[in-house]
Amino acid sequence: MDENDVKKLWIHCNRCYKQYVHHKETSGSRFFLLACQDIACDKCVEAAPGRSPSDAPIYICPICRCKVRGRQINNAMPYHLKSLFHPEPWLDELRNEAIAGFQRKHMNRFLKYCQEKEKEVQKVDSDMTLALTACQKLYLELEQARQIRRQLENRAQQIKQQIKNNSHIRKYLYLIKWSRYSKESSARRTC
Repeated sequence: MDENDVKKLWIHCNRCYKQYVHHKETSGSRFFLLACQDIACDKCVEAAPGRSPSDAPIYICPICRCKVRGRQINNAMPYHLKSLFHPEPWLDELRNEAIAGFQRKHMNRFLKYCQEKEKEVQKVDSDMTLALTACQKLYLELEQARQIRRQLENRAQQIKQQIKNNSHIRKYLYLIKWSRYSKESSARRTC
């Protein structure tokens, strides 16, 4: 961005806040200075009924909704309108206050918009920080649950192994009981 473009950063559409220097060459957007002293891009301004935006001398301002005359912001503007966008308004002694007031109004509007966006960014940032904290806490809880699950799976394997090992013992105990029972029943039969 060259020095002249830096001095034009305050020029923006008063409705969508698209900046003049960022869109004049890349997107082909056109900006209009309306008689109500609002600035609008070609996407936001409306031509008066019956005309297209390219040939309409009268526009409907997207800010105040008035029907007003307008001019495309470019080097072909008349001097009295072009001077409103002068990067150093203090050089023109006759219009200094009017130009400075016009530029100050638009700079303040754009700065207010930037501050609102900054607050939105800070809000989103704090929301993301809270979400990150909640996700980290949930991750730790899930990790603990995984460890408990692994421990329980290991314990279940141990129990299965014990049951498998105990099944031999049970079979042996069952055989002992069976042999005792059969001895007792044979002893009863003899009596």
